Amino acid sequence: MGEYDLIVIGAGPGGYEAAFEAANLGMKTALIEKDSPGGTCLNRGCIPTKSLLHAAKLYRQMGEANIFGVTAENVTFDLARMQDRKRQVVAQLRSGIETTARKKKVDLLRGRGMITGTGSVTLFQQDEGQEELRAGKVLLATGSSPIIPPIP
Repeated sequence: MGEYDLIVIGAGPGGYEAAFEAANLGMKTALIEKDSPGGTCLNRGCIPTKSLLHAAKLYRQMGEANIFGVTAENVTFDLARMQDRKRQVVAQLRSGIETTARKKKVDLLRGRGMITGTGSVTLFQQDEGQEELRAGKVLLATGSSPIIPPIP
């Protein structure tokens, strides 16, 4: 059974920042994530989108470069390379979160965390079964889901 001052469930921007700040304050901290650190923004949302939009903007600008006296002939794009670049950016940023967790001695635990009592969290790991964790404080940082209200 792991004993912590703080267990954070969810390693998105809110969760990992809270865990890192707790570690800075001297708290023994665990950070539980069922998927990849960084949350939706880093892994599937903001960052991948911005990477692809930047590539698209460069492509468009190259096509209009002649108005500035720059000639660019046969400008093409390679969607596979754009996707590779996007994956590299995401992997680099995710790796930065994991490195920071190690440096700050935050235990990054892979699995699904469930509060099972006061100060008690069960960590369900895909291949390794489950583990009971205890903490003085538990922080839920599991993000949110969009909802579209039924407005015609």
